[in-house]
Amino acid sequence: MNRNRRDIMPEDTLNLPPTYFIELPPFLEDGKELLIVQIKSASNKKFVEIGFDEFFYAIGDTPLTGKIFSIILLEDNNILIRLHGSRFLRINKDGYLVVDIDNQGPSTFKVDRVENMLYSLKAPNGKYIRVRSEDSVLIADEDVMNESTTFKFRLIKYY
Repeated sequence: MNRNRRDIMPEDTLNLPPTYFIELPPFLEDGKELLIVQIKSASNKKFVEIGFDEFFYAIGDTPLTGKIFSIILLEDNNILIRLHGSRFLRINKDGYLVVDIDNQGPSTFKVDRVENMLYSLKAPNGKYIRVRSEDSVLIADEDVMNESTTFKFRLIKYY
C-alpha cells in the first residue's frame, strides 16, 4: 500500500503552508512541548547542517539541505535539542556543537529572545552559540548576544 503523509492527514490541514518561521511558544513544564524545526542563522542566512567532521555548520542554502531538529521545551526558557529521530546535541570540551554519539549526555540550552522571531542560545559553559565567520561552524564562545549568535526556528509541519 502506497501512502504518503498527506494521505493520512486530516482534510483541514491539507491547505496549510508546509513550513514557516515561528515565534517560539511560551515555555511549558518539563518537556511537555516538542517542536520539529530547522534552524537558520540570522547572520549569514544559512540553514544549520552537520558536517563530515560531526560539527554543525550554518551552510545550507535552502530548507531542503538543512537538518531537522526536535526541540524539547523545558522550564525557565531551557531546551534540549536533538537530531529529529536520532541523538541529542551537546557542547563538547572545545565549545563546538556536536551530536552526543559517545553518550556523555545532552546539553541544556537557555533560549534568549533577541527580537521578533530571533533567538540566541546560551550553552552550559555560559557562552552564546555563534556562527564563526571564517568557516560557519557553530561554536559556543561568545560572551554577548550579537548578530552572529542570532537564529530563527523554521517549523516543520509535515514530516
